[in-house]
Parts: sequence; structure tokens; C-alpha cells
Amino acid sequence: MEVTRVFDILQLHTNSPKPDLLAYKENKEWKKISTQEFKDKIDHVSAALLDSGLQPGDKISIIANNIPEWNFVDYGAQQINVITVPIFPTASLHDMQFILKDSGIKAIFFSAKDIAKKIESVKEELPDVKHIYTFNKDVEHAEQFTSFMAKGKALIESPAVGSELIRKIRTISATINKDDLLTILYTSGTTGKPKGVMLTHNNIVSNVKACQTFAPFHKMSKALS
Repeated sequence: MEVTRVFDILQLHTNSPKPDLLAYKENKEWKKISTQEFKDKIDHVSAALLDSGLQPGDKISIIANNIPEWNFVDYGAQQINVITVPIFPTASLHDMQFILKDSGIKAIFFSAKDIAKKIESVKEELPDVKHIYTFNKDVEHAEQFTSFMAKGKALIESPAVGSELIRKIRTISATINKDDLLTILYTSGTTGKPKGVMLTHNNIVSNVKACQTFAPFHKMSKALS
């Protein structure tokens, strides 16, 4: 198959599934996420986003360190044409506030406690933000990501709505083309207000394809993030 959109890459993995598509350390122990588990989780994200009122073209922000959940949200948003706006966890309060407001974010996913304080301090100035989810179990005043995922899983597995919801997700995915907006990356704002760089699926996919000729990969290769 031809990869033209970022989430098409997952289909290649489906054709050659792995028990450790992702691996991460928790309490000094390696945890593995298989290809099928990854695909299931992004469907749960897509379902929960749609159930939360998100529509294709809406924007969400991810403010977190490098964790598997980052990927779940990113790919889950991609396949229903919800645009991601990632923000560095180290961004200043001023820059974070500007980016969230300028991009018209509808939902925020974050990790660290200090991010929670920043969001809380500017929440009143962000009327478009309807949902705030945290990956951190120790954070209060935000819905837990585990609850968000459980809701999505329940919807997908529901005899009443599950099959229709999967059909809706696949229908939206089929309408997305390579030149559709994928993500907006904001500059650091060191020379003024941050500026949003609009990247399409093709912008990212073309980079991936170009890299293959410089650093060939095979299905057993491993990459460290």
C-alpha cells in the first residue's frame, strides 16, 4: 500500500504485527504495547473525542513529556481529522496561553502538575476549551486520561453503538487526504509572539520517506525517543 497520510503507517504494522510496537519503562520495568493494542487504543481515543463533541477540523493540544499516551492521542486525533497542537511542557505561561487561545483549542491533554497550575490560571481566558484531561494520576481538577480511555473503550465495545462508531471513524479517515492539515507547531516566541507552522500529512510523510534512503530500516529495527 502507498503511505500518503501519517496514520497509514499503522497499516504497514498491521501487515507485520509486533509484540512491542512501543516499549517504555515503568518502575524500572519494561512494558510493551503490541501493534493490535496500539490500534485498539487509538480507536478508543477517536471514539472518546467524538463522544466529547469534537469534530473534524477541531484542534486539541498535547502538553506532555515523551510517553506512550502522547502517541495514542496523536494517532487517535489524526484518524478523525482532529488537528493536534503540541506544546513543550517547559513553555512559559505567556506562550502557552497565547498558543492555546490563538489556535482555538477545544481540548487539552497534559501530564505534569506544574502544567495543571498554568492551565488553571488562564482557563477563564480560554472559552473554546471544553475538556481538560491529565495523564498524571496525582493531578486534581482535571479528568483522568484513564477515565477518558475507559469511556472510549466502552463505546467501541458497546453492542448498541460500537459498530456504527467504528464505521464513522473509518468514514472520516477515508475522507482525509495528504494535503490536509495534520498539526500546528508553534515557534518558541523568542523574537515575539509564537508563530504557528501548519504541517500537512504530506509534509511529515515526505520526510519519513526521504529518511529511509539515508537510514534504511527493517521490521526488526528499534528506535529510541
